[in-house]
Amino acid sequence: MWSEGHERRAFSASWVWNLVRYKETDIDWSSIVWFTQCIPRHAFLMWLIMRVWHIVRPKVGMETVQSKWVEIVNWLLARSKSKLAADYVARVLVAASAYVIWQERNARIFKNQVRPPDIVSAQIIQLVRYKLMGVRLKNTGNVRILLREWEIHGKDTIDDGG
Repeated sequence: MWSEGHERRAFSASWVWNLVRYKETDIDWSSIVWFTQCIPRHAFLMWLIMRVWHIVRPKVGMETVQSKWVEIVNWLLARSKSKLAADYVARVLVAASAYVIWQERNARIFKNQVRPPDIVSAQIIQLVRYKLMGVRLKNTGNVRILLREWEIHGKDTIDDGG
């Protein structure tokens, strides 16, 4: 028998699990990750990718881009020849995300090291920030706003008179 408050019932592992676990609200992409006959190792990596993506995408104005690879690629393709600093940063962020998530996957498999999605996301954002600190950008109002949003102050820029 199991009791919760005044309620007594026959023991059920699933009932106890649902009682004690922390449950977040359902997310629209869960069916992409968790489905019958999924490969758990792959599903977990996909879950990490989706969680990280939802954390980092607002940093480069990609809030409306869904967590589907084709959507991300199409968004980037539309801006692939753009010289705008914001589009450059978006490309750097997506590449950094892929790289860091792959590193995280390897650390989990080969070193038994695990970091939560918010820590992985913070590393991605920091990598992009470091890249922005080292690149020379035109001294425009939009670039100054972008650098301020990334908490980069006193950055050397190319003054093109614009």
